[in-house]
Amino acid sequence: MTGHLVLSTIHTTDAPGAVTRLLNMGVPSFLVGGGLSGVVAQRLVRRVCTECRGRGCEGCDEGLRGRTGVFQVLTLTDPLRDAVASGEPAARIRQLAAQAGMGTLATDARLALAEGLTTSHEITRLVQASSGATLPCSACETGVPLGGLACPACGRQRARLCGCGRILERSWRFCLWCVRHTVA
Repeated sequence: MTGHLVLSTIHTTDAPGAVTRLLNMGVPSFLVGGGLSGVVAQRLVRRVCTECRGRGCEGCDEGLRGRTGVFQVLTLTDPLRDAVASGEPAARIRQLAAQAGMGTLATDARLALAEGLTTSHEITRLVQASSGATLPCSACETGVPLGGLACPACGRQRARLCGCGRILERSWRFCLWCVRHTVA
């Protein structure tokens, strides 16, 4: 609020969870809404060894060597600031953040997998570890776990799927995994 840049760490399952955590710690909502610029959530996943390309060698642990980051970035837009300052519930904050373009840790993890930086086992471990967060269903407002394909209450589908069963982003013309042309 005074123009000073403050960087800090806070333990949450995802980037919007930091807003909730600050409020639960007693920081007034108008200070969180007005003073927070953004949040970066990160998870480290094991990286595929560049020497052996994941087959296993003397310099790695079963084809894995080192770590790489998977990220989720939340930038507080004016509608998000207003929602935080007025005490909107966490599910609404997540919904507004997603509408403002915030991706998920799972999406960034899938991109790391598609680039060959990590393995599907590491991605599965990451997604299971951050499975406590939810987004409200656009039809009935029931909380749908992140990564869920449909609402457990009304059945409304939340994601576009490829024929291979993988989730597709709206802008993708081809599946990252099987390289099939997608239908809009």
